[in-house]
Amino acid sequence: MSETGGKKRHSLTALAASIRVVQQLLRTAGPRKCGNVRQSEFDSLLDQLDELRDLLQWLERNKTDFLAWREARRDIKTQ
Repeated sequence: MSETGGKKRHSLTALAASIRVVQQLLRTAGPRKCGNVRQSEFDSLLDQLDELRDLLQWLERNKTDFLAWREARRDIKTQ
């Protein structure tokens, strides 16, 4: 996290790292210590966190393309 002009910004890499830490904590605790959820719900949550982390890593690697795509979308919406 960096500070720019008094605003806190999170880099995509830092967010992906935070997700990984949460995944490790969840795996260590297990479903019983996480509200005694069903194993299938627990596994689904871990899978969703994996997908989110992969998406953040992809966005970081392809940031220029993503920003161009987002700008094009904004241009279309304003027309």
